[in-house]
Amino acid sequence: MLGENAGFVGFGTAAESGFVPLLQPDDGVPSDFRLCMRKMTKKDVTTKLKALQEFFELSVSATEQDMLAVLNFWPSVYTKLATDIDRRVREQAHIALEAVVKAVGKNLALHLKSMSAVWYIGQSDSHSPAAQAAVSAWKAAFPPQKLAGAVEFCQAEILNLIIENLTSATPATMSDPKMTPPEEMEAKYVRTVSMSLISYANLLDTVQHIEPDNHIVLFDSTKFWKLAKHKDGNIRKAFFTAVTQLFIKMGDSLASRGEKVVPAVLGNLGDTEAGDAVWCCALQLLSTLVDPWTFVSPHKAVFPAIWKLLGKTGAETGTTMRIYPYLMPFLSKVPVAVMDDCDKFLTRWFSAMLEGLEVIKARNNISGCKVVILSLLECIFYFCNSKEFDMSIKSKLIRDQLIPSLRVCPKSLAMLNSLSGYLLFWNKSAETKT
Repeated sequence: MLGENAGFVGFGTAAESGFVPLLQPDDGVPSDFRLCMRKMTKKDVTTKLKALQEFFELSVSATEQDMLAVLNFWPSVYTKLATDIDRRVREQAHIALEAVVKAVGKNLALHLKSMSAVWYIGQSDSHSPAAQAAVSAWKAAFPPQKLAGAVEFCQAEILNLIIENLTSATPATMSDPKMTPPEEMEAKYVRTVSMSLISYANLLDTVQHIEPDNHIVLFDSTKFWKLAKHKDGNIRKAFFTAVTQLFIKMGDSLASRGEKVVPAVLGNLGDTEAGDAVWCCALQLLSTLVDPWTFVSPHKAVFPAIWKLLGKTGAETGTTMRIYPYLMPFLSKVPVAVMDDCDKFLTRWFSAMLEGLEVIKARNNISGCKVVILSLLECIFYFCNSKEFDMSIKSKLIRDQLIPSLRVCPKSLAMLNSLSGYLLFWNKSAETKT
């Protein structure tokens, strides 16, 4: 990882020597800074926090010459502290960085790439104050019109660290197993993977020039695609967010890897923790790949999980509200041939939605009922307006699905207003044809 610079020789204990430089008497670093950076190597969190606060105060009042001398050694110190297991240490490391940035100005350029990856990923820290501090430091370093350009300039370094974190890193490689408890190692690994996925999505969204060949290691990594099933919900959600951006920016590269990406996405639409992130990803997938359904068995690996999500089980969890706006667009991407028995498929789909609606109504969730009703009507009228289905199926939808839904929520203004809009549309369409 960046920050583990072989060119720096440590002083103090073996644990300290991984990132603290051996300061020479003629290196220009003031003695108070020298002592302060040594304190930052200690394992005790309180000592590190006090050292970072002291460093900040020294940086604010130091001369430019002193700060330029410190700058030569700061990147290796910063990149270690900015990935510390303690969230307060990470936050204070970013705050100290901003003080350095303001003090050295354009002189930061020579050292930017050695810090950029950890710095950029730090802006996606799950601890909001730490993330905000990293963002603040980044904005202090670059004027608004150059923020995106700075990311572009450091793209290779950022991408390399992201790929390393997602494909080869482990809890043991991110921490020292001899000094770190297993639970802390795991926590750091999970947080770093989640941050790296979010940062990857942001990177793809920001940069204008992308070279697909530089991403091949990630595309071909089995470990990367397995993140779709990771035990941590934040990682799964971040994974689908990143894959959505991949489809937007490098859809052709993913199209040739359908056997990996399709099961990873469509096979996880029942993931309530990933929520709308996986559904957004699924829509992007279905809009990008030519024949995605050939890579998965929909009636075994996709639809049953959706029906469970829409029915009583999903409704009782109270976590499904955000997926309803995605249902009609999703159905529009399911070919008739994939439905197989259309009548059976539609009956199962809408029966699940009605079942969920009844559970939500029983809980007196008015806003939830509105969301489900609007989605239900949207789906029903999509099929009624489609030329791919014969009149018998459309009539059955009205009789067996629409009318029962009216009985569930007979006084729903959302349903009545939406229904009147569809009926007026039909009436105008009929008049136009005649």
